[in-house]
Amino acid sequence: MNELEIQISKQGEISFNLDGLKKELSEIADWYEGIVVSEESVPLAKKDLAELRKTAKEIEDRRKAIKKEWSKPYDAFEKEVKVALEIINKPISDIDKQIKEYESQAKAEKEQHCRELFDANVGEYAEYIEFGDVFKDAWLNKSATNTEILSDISGARLKVKTDVEAIKALNSEFETEIIEEYKKTKELSAAIQRNTQLISAKQLAEKKAEEEAQAKIEAERRAKEEAERRAAEAEKRAEEAEAKEPVIIPFDEEPKKDYAVFTVRVQDEEQYEQVKQFCEFSEIQYSVVR
Repeated sequence: MNELEIQISKQGEISFNLDGLKKELSEIADWYEGIVVSEESVPLAKKDLAELRKTAKEIEDRRKAIKKEWSKPYDAFEKEVKVALEIINKPISDIDKQIKEYESQAKAEKEQHCRELFDANVGEYAEYIEFGDVFKDAWLNKSATNTEILSDISGARLKVKTDVEAIKALNSEFETEIIEEYKKTKELSAAIQRNTQLISAKQLAEKKAEEEAQAKIEAERRAKEEAERRAAEAEKRAEEAEAKEPVIIPFDEEPKKDYAVFTVRVQDEEQYEQVKQFCEFSEIQYSVVR
């Protein structure tokens, strides 16, 4: 491939004589610095302002024209360079695409190989370890050997083996639950914490059940005592009633002919008291036969 050669002739140099112009403009600027415009000097100031603006515009217009003229060779050069870059960028893009496709395919094949190694060596701990738990991006490097990959898999398997043995050594009644927690978190500390939570929950439930049972026993005891007390009182009243001799309460006078006579039989002292109170309240003459 030919080497690119670029030369710039001295004709590209720009000659200018701004030194004298800059000196003259500096003198004008110094003269106007700090000047105070009055009513009498306004016309002159406006005239000077117009002249200064005209000069500034001429300088700027000249600069733009020189730039445009001076840039023509570069613009032509740049155009040709872009065409050359378009030519060379096409194979660059094609080759880069093919390389990326090849590398992507190679990585996919290497990942599949790693999965096969994992499946063949994870053993009885497959339910605890997933491929993603062990996989490392470095495995996909061309330099990564089977020995290195198997070492990582064995290390992960050994960790799980140790953790599971530690969980089973707890002899917890919640072993199934904490094993599931370990499968989910992959952390022994999380499994142990779950075991502690389950034990605490059980203890609280047992304490609550014991308190409820004790409360029930106490309520039944009180109800029994109350029933026994009432039964004793009823028996006492019955004994007292039997011990009393029949009492006949005579009428103070013979009942009038327009009075009706009724016989009321009562079963216990409570009914007797109720009938007695009713007769007294209603001023009904009565006699009691026991």
